[in-house]
Amino acid sequence: MAVPSVPSPNARILPAPLASSRGSAPEVSAGSGGVPGVAASGASLAAAAPPRPFPTSGELVPNGFPPPAGALVELRGEFTWPELEARTLPISALPEAVLLDGTVRSTILSTRPELRLLLSPHGHLTVELVSPTFSLPPGTQLRAQIDRLGHVVVWPDLRSYRVAPPGSLRALFNERRVDVAPLFSGHPEEEAPGQKLGLPTVRRVVEGPMGRLTLESAELPAVGSGGTLVCRFLLELARLRPSDELCPPGELPLDAHYVWTRGGELSFRGGGLQRHTTWPIDVPAGTFEIPPQMPIFKPGELPPERSPFLWDADTTAAFWGPAAAGAELVLTNPGEVPMYVIVERLPLARVPALGMTRWAAPRAAHSVSFRDFLGESVYAARRVESSGELVLGPRPPPPEVPEVEAAGLTP
Repeated sequence: MAVPSVPSPNARILPAPLASSRGSAPEVSAGSGGVPGVAASGASLAAAAPPRPFPTSGELVPNGFPPPAGALVELRGEFTWPELEARTLPISALPEAVLLDGTVRSTILSTRPELRLLLSPHGHLTVELVSPTFSLPPGTQLRAQIDRLGHVVVWPDLRSYRVAPPGSLRALFNERRVDVAPLFSGHPEEEAPGQKLGLPTVRRVVEGPMGRLTLESAELPAVGSGGTLVCRFLLELARLRPSDELCPPGELPLDAHYVWTRGGELSFRGGGLQRHTTWPIDVPAGTFEIPPQMPIFKPGELPPERSPFLWDADTTAAFWGPAAAGAELVLTNPGEVPMYVIVERLPLARVPALGMTRWAAPRAAHSVSFRDFLGESVYAARRVESSGELVLGPRPPPPEVPEVEAAGLTP
C-alpha cells in the first residue's frame, strides 16, 4: 500500500478567527469567555467553588455542569520527538479509529504523537489521541471539566470509560498505568514575550521535582476557562499542581517544553487553531459529556492494545519494505517502562515493560533508536542487522546469591 502524500493537519494554521486580547483586540468580556452573545453563567459557575477530583469509587453521574454554549475552539497539536520524521497517511488504516457505524472521525494520521483538542469557553475539554504513537489506541479521549480535577478516559467506542485521578496522567502516557503520584506546587517566572501562530504570547518557566517546564500561552478571551484545562493537562505531565498563577482563564497554551531532571526532553507544539461557531460535522454529539452517552463503566481497565506494532502489515511494508524470508529481529525490553522502537526515523512498535516481540524485518541493516514516551530514557540510533536480538536498555543485574547457596550448601 503506497503512503499518500497528504499535508498534515498541523500545517493548517488558522489564527484569523481568533483575536488576541492584546493590541487591537475587540472589547469582549473575559467573564463571557470572550464569545459575544454568550452569557457569563458558565464562567461564574466554574469560579464559584474550588474544583474537586472526579470520584473513583463507582460510576459517574451527570453533575449538572452546564453543556457547551457558543463557539468551540479546536487546537491541533503534537508531541515532538527529535528521533521521528513526520509522515501522514489515511487514518482508516487503523481499525481502532473506525466508529461502530463504519464512519471515520478523522482523515489524516501522523507518525508523530498527534492530538486534537476541543474546548469550550465555559470549561469543557476533550483531548483526542489521533495517531497510534501513544500508550492508548487512536480515538481514545481524555475529557475534563473546570469544576473537577483529573480526567475521564473514554474508549474509542465513545461509551466505555474510567477515571484517571489527578496525578495519574504522567504514568498513563509513559507507562500505560493509572498510578497516582503527588503533584507539586510551582511558582512561575515570566520570560520575554514571544509569538506563536501569529499571536503574541507570554512565556512562563516553572521548576519542579521532575524538571523544568517552559509554557508559552496566547491571551485569547474566546477560550475562557477551556484554556485553563489545556494548561492543567500539560502541567500534570510534569507533576505540577495547577493554579490561577500558572493557568489563568482566557489563555491558551500553544507550546510546552519539558527538560527532565533525569535527562532528556519533550515538547508539545500547537498547530492548527480554529474557532467553530457551529458544531463541527466531524465531532460526534456528546463529545464533552461526562460520563459519555450510554456509558459502560470499566474500573481498573484501559482501552485494549491490539499489538505492540503501531501499524498494520500493509503500512509496515510501505514504510520499511516487505519482510524477507528468515529475517526476524527480536525486540526485548528488560526495563519497567514501555519503550518505543524507531526504525529509520519512523515509529515501529511499542514494546511493553518486561516484554518481547518479534519483527519479520526486511533483509537489510537498519538505523534503530528507542525511547520512552516522555523522553527520560533515550538511546541514540545505531545500525542493527535484520536478524538477531535488540535489547532495549540495560538488563537488570542478576540477584545476589548468598555465598552458602553458591557453594551448594544449605544454611
